[in-house]
Amino acid sequence: MFPRFIRIFFSAFFLFAGTQTHGGASGAPEVRLPGPDASFCVILSVKNNAAGYALTHQGIPLLEWAPLGVVINGNDTGANAAPFAVRGDSGPQEVRFPVSGKHAEGKVAFIEYRVDAGARLSLRFRVFNDGVAFRYEFFHAPDAGARVDGESTGFGIPPGARLQALEGGPLTARLASGYFLLIQEAGCFGLGWAQLQFDFNAGVAARAAYAGGAFAFPVGAAHSPWRVILGTRNLGALVNSDIADSLVPPPDPVFFPSGAATAWVRPGRATLSREAGGTSGFEGQIALVNLAGELGYEHHFIGMGWEQWRRGGEDNWALLSGIVKAATKKNVGVWVEKRASEINNYSGGWAQLHAFLTRVKAVGAAGVRLSLDDGGTQEALLFCDAARHSAAALRLMLIFHGTGISGGEGRAWPHVLTGGSPPGSTRRTAAVHDCTLPFSLFVAGPSGFSSILLPEGVRSTGFSWAHQLARAIVFTSPLRYLETTPEAIRAAAPAGSPQREILKSIPAVWDETIVLPGAEPGAFAIFARRKGKTWYAGILNGAQSRKGTLKLGFLTPGINYAAILLYDDMKEPHAWNSVESILTAADSVPLEMRGAGGALIRLTPLDSPDLPRDTGRKGQLRLEFP
Repeated sequence: MFPRFIRIFFSAFFLFAGTQTHGGASGAPEVRLPGPDASFCVILSVKNNAAGYALTHQGIPLLEWAPLGVVINGNDTGANAAPFAVRGDSGPQEVRFPVSGKHAEGKVAFIEYRVDAGARLSLRFRVFNDGVAFRYEFFHAPDAGARVDGESTGFGIPPGARLQALEGGPLTARLASGYFLLIQEAGCFGLGWAQLQFDFNAGVAARAAYAGGAFAFPVGAAHSPWRVILGTRNLGALVNSDIADSLVPPPDPVFFPSGAATAWVRPGRATLSREAGGTSGFEGQIALVNLAGELGYEHHFIGMGWEQWRRGGEDNWALLSGIVKAATKKNVGVWVEKRASEINNYSGGWAQLHAFLTRVKAVGAAGVRLSLDDGGTQEALLFCDAARHSAAALRLMLIFHGTGISGGEGRAWPHVLTGGSPPGSTRRTAAVHDCTLPFSLFVAGPSGFSSILLPEGVRSTGFSWAHQLARAIVFTSPLRYLETTPEAIRAAAPAGSPQREILKSIPAVWDETIVLPGAEPGAFAIFARRKGKTWYAGILNGAQSRKGTLKLGFLTPGINYAAILLYDDMKEPHAWNSVESILTAADSVPLEMRGAGGALIRLTPLDSPDLPRDTGRKGQLRLEFP
């Protein structure tokens, strides 16, 4: 249910508050680790024999002192700690790398430090200009059979903060000082290290726990995943942070000779109907493949039930092959869904997993979504690691559902188009939920929570049609689903309509992202995103109806843009209005939105070769609503 997935706290908590000492020399009571521009600083110290840290930005506290340590076989490595000693630093570094999703190129600057606090606790810190990441390192791995019971790692949220905790992570906070924080993890894959959760207990603001509880220490493990803390003064910087992606290795050139641009890795949009069972389900998939071709979508997704298909003498694999052949003629890739529990055979060397993926590849499908019910456990993560390798070797794209939150795997494994989303998350229904996700789940990474439901979903969820389609702009996913039927699309977006034009054109990946003024997590999400020279603005409204103005100052001055605006029908919830016009950066667009409503606008330069000849030229010079 919704309350389990996202919980909003308005209380402030203290976490082991103490008096700081000052110093900075190696081994002194307090050690400071500054970032490249010296604005961020990690402060390490030992209090009551426990190792801990605090975080500041330009001297302003972002995190109060909180403990550090991993609990192995009941022993806390952060307890009885010696004073911190810095064993070396890298000096300032800058890294650039391709990104698939919110913008085209990632860029970070950091200084890396290795620090010890006695014989049992060693950490590696990377201090950035917009946050910090750290991980525990094990140069003497515990003996075979060792058990990781948890982490004593704490996050000392200052008093007066508003916390938003997503089940399975991440944690976001708006501090009384005006800063925004996001706490997540990165680089969980390839380690067999169970995923981090946040534990709110007895006056502790946040402390790390693990999905599934204790787990076996990974064989040969040299380090934990990274714990990542972003801290910014504005939501745009938070949303555009590249720290998590920077913490994982680049793609393996054996599998991905051109990195994320490798030809068989194909981000895009997909038609989807979850009702795939039975012969009627099979016939419906053919109709949706045709719709995908008509819309210019790159993919069609087949949900659970396809394995029960039978028709005459043909079994499910023969019928799937027929759909793939029909889709190939329309340049549409076909994906299928599979329950991971049916092929999760660790003791058999993942033979069932590999056999299934091999058969999917043999019929010509483009990708597989693997759905897990226990995605944060060690066993599930080992399964996902095996699936990444096997699918990459077969040149199959992949999605995981129910595996928790993204942690940068899209950079290392670009064929994993969308990161994990918690079980059942794709059908959450509250407007506050939609207006929170862009500043929490989607900051951590792309997510499978990306379905656009038209129009049946509007009737079951209460979201307006404009809200549903604006999700395609505000939410980030290199594979995005349109959950619908051909009949529903004909009703909501008839051929030749502005609605159909927008539906066809919204891309799945972007060159630039801007969070526009007025955004408020949980209440109002307003984003502008650019692909090439075309801009899209998407607005998700929360529970209360709202009037406002969209200012177009993000556009290039002096250029005329053909605009298509879709907005709520204030009288009829299962409808929307549209208007076309010619606008410039100096213009503003008046808006009125329903509760759980929204709006979206596409703005294309008049001289763009992608602009249909008559689009925008028949509109008014300023938007005038009917």
